[in-house]
Amino acid sequence: MALLPGLVASLAAILAVAALRLLWQEQRWRARLAGAPALASAGADRGPGDRSLVEPLRADPPEGASVRILAWLLAGQGPPRNLLLGSLRGRRAAALLRRAGLVLVLGAAGLHLLGIDPLEATVLMPALLVLVSRLWWSHRARTLAEAFRRQLADAIALMVRALRAGVPIWEAVADVGRECPAPLGPAFRSASDSVRLGQPLEAALRDVARRVDLPELDFLSVTIAVQRETGGNLAETLLALEAMIRKRGQLVMKVRALSAEARTSALIIGALPLILVAGLLYLAPDYLAPFIATDAGRLLGAAALGLLLLGTVVMTRIVRAALRF
Repeated sequence: MALLPGLVASLAAILAVAALRLLWQEQRWRARLAGAPALASAGADRGPGDRSLVEPLRADPPEGASVRILAWLLAGQGPPRNLLLGSLRGRRAAALLRRAGLVLVLGAAGLHLLGIDPLEATVLMPALLVLVSRLWWSHRARTLAEAFRRQLADAIALMVRALRAGVPIWEAVADVGRECPAPLGPAFRSASDSVRLGQPLEAALRDVARRVDLPELDFLSVTIAVQRETGGNLAETLLALEAMIRKRGQLVMKVRALSAEARTSALIIGALPLILVAGLLYLAPDYLAPFIATDAGRLLGAAALGLLLLGTVVMTRIVRAALRF
């Protein structure tokens, strides 16, 4: 209980700093986007690929400060945050808030039933919710990137066939957006719409790559940018890029197969303490009573759980670094 006021004060300070930072970023976004409608109308008359349009059209639409704070808390930064912001629209935002509130209430009640003080449960449950939410959205972002990677080679092959038939590159991108299923199809449709507003094609594809965090999409945007500057046969260049992406996919699958034993061992080792604690709570609850009923026991239990989570995060990052090329 002695640590509780300091923990609450630390969380409040972190939230206050994050809120001030996000408010400052929102003001910058609004200043940058102030001239975007006039630029968009001018770009529609100049045709795709015109480089006279400036950065504001490439920015994401501004979000409210409350939405930005919620996205930062639940998903962090990068692709998980972009994925969450894509879901916070209208009724989806309200539904997400209702579910988060229900999880908070039920979780706090469950911790109280386990013998934890109500005030401690009220403070601990939001932290657990933020942790689980960030893990979930990170998993969703990785799943989305993997789906993009599986579809990208076939999309480039479709673009090569369109180019060989005499279709311009931006129309080939629009064809990919119409023909390919989600998630790649809607992303390429968004890039095609940006090109129609005057944004360069390579910049539109680079924005998609930034949202998904996929190096292969960066390769595609760089390939198109280099071909536009130097000329050459874009169809043959994209054909070589398709072959390279397929080889990268095969190499990733090979590394996953070789590291499957290590990843399974890490999962088992990380889950064993939790399974052991759950079994002891069911078979001999008095054995673990000092860890729940005393301040020293709760402190030791929190330290053990923190070290276990730290080890799991380190092992996960090592495996991801081996799988990322």
